[in-house]
Formats: sequence, structure tokens, C-alpha cells
Amino acid sequence: MTILTKATGGYVLTRIPLVRTGFSRHTAGLDKPVSELSVRALNLVQSTPWRINTWLLDVLQEAFAAGIPLPGLEIEELPALPPRQDDAVWAALSEDERAARIAQRREIHETRNGILGRHNALLDKLMVSERMRSAERIWFPHTLDFRGRLYPIPVAGPHPQSDDLGRALIHFADGVPLGDPGLF
Repeated sequence: MTILTKATGGYVLTRIPLVRTGFSRHTAGLDKPVSELSVRALNLVQSTPWRINTWLLDVLQEAFAAGIPLPGLEIEELPALPPRQDDAVWAALSEDERAARIAQRREIHETRNGILGRHNALLDKLMVSERMRSAERIWFPHTLDFRGRLYPIPVAGPHPQSDDLGRALIHFADGVPLGDPGLF
């Protein structure tokens, strides 16, 4: 089994296992727990060159800077944090009232965390795309899980298994026209 490697890049220095979730006991005892076909597929996917869709990146950056809402580019308002409770007021509440206030605070914090997470993911995609803008070719190293599924190692920024926006920010470096069969 040969695994495709490049002579340069951050993933040469960082050791990442080929199969990231490990093998179960029944699989670990096999002579070839990863099939040759899986490794060939992994090498093929990793050797596919991509590049940043600079036209879309320019549109997204301009819309983001101007505050124009686009699908995948929404910046949600954070709900206000509830005021802190005075100790005397808290002591006067019943158990049910305390539980209700705790649940309300938890819901507000979860909502805020979700919004901040989506906002940070958007900024990651835009930042990584901007840094990779001038690269003629970029590659995405992948790992396998124990079932043979492929996953890109970089999880921040755009990549082939990202959300719609992350996938739209990249395209094949060596694209070819689809033609009639491809459109069908």
C-alpha cells in the first residue's frame, strides 16, 4: 500500500493517522484492515487539485463589508444576556421559579453560542480563502474512518465536504466543460 504524500505542506510535519477512528478488535486482527481500493480512492481524492473561486470570494467580501445579507453570509444579532440576579431576589424565588430562570439563561447562552459558532465558521471560510487566493493549486489531505469513508483533514475554511458556502468557495483547478452528458 502506498499513500500519496507531497514534499511540502503542513501535513508533512504533523503526523495524522490514516484511519482516524481506529480499528475495532475484529478489524485490527486482519492482515489488510484497509483495502487497496480504499487507499487508491484516498490517493485519487488527495491528488485532485483545487483553487479558490476568487470571483465569489470578492462578491462575498464586498457583501460582508457592506452588511448585505446573502445566503450563508447572514450575521445574526446576539440576544442580550439576562441581568444578573440580586442575591436577595434569588433567595426569595421558589424552586420552580429558579429552575425556570436557569432554563431561560441556559437557552439564551446556547442561542448566543450557536450564533457565535456560525459567525466564526463564516470568518474562517473567508480568511482561509483570502490566504489561499493566489495559490494556483491547493490539495486537501484526507483520512479514512473504519468504514472506508473519506474526510478532509482541514475542518476550518472551505473544503470539498464543507457546507454550501465552503464548497462554493473552491473549484477544480483543472476544470473541464460538463458538456451535454454532464448536464444530464
